[in-house]
Amino acid sequence: MVAFANALARSGEQKRPLTHKQLKALIASAKTQGDHQRLGDYRRQEAKRLAAKAKERGEMATEYENQPALNESKNPGMNQGAIHCRKFAKLDQQEAEEAEALAKLHEQMAQEPSTAK
Repeated sequence: MVAFANALARSGEQKRPLTHKQLKALIASAKTQGDHQRLGDYRRQEAKRLAAKAKERGEMATEYENQPALNESKNPGMNQGAIHCRKFAKLDQQEAEEAEALAKLHEQMAQEPSTAK
């Protein structure tokens, strides 16, 4: 019964998002397959969050571009909102791709046999 409770507590613990402090500690100490799987899961969630943010910013850029009062040809320099959103959408997408690559790296590490259990 105690073993079941401990296993249940550990599974719930792994579902909660890591704090910045916990993430730093886990990166510094990751040795087990479980550690790397948890880091991979964290990075995959981060990649999804960033991809959604990139999509949202792209949609906002389109809204700015479709706003007649901000039309660049009628009001030069007024389309900075669209430029800003496109720039940060691109950066968010690049960051999402990097987070996905890190997720895959940690998942590969989690599949490798380790000496620590």
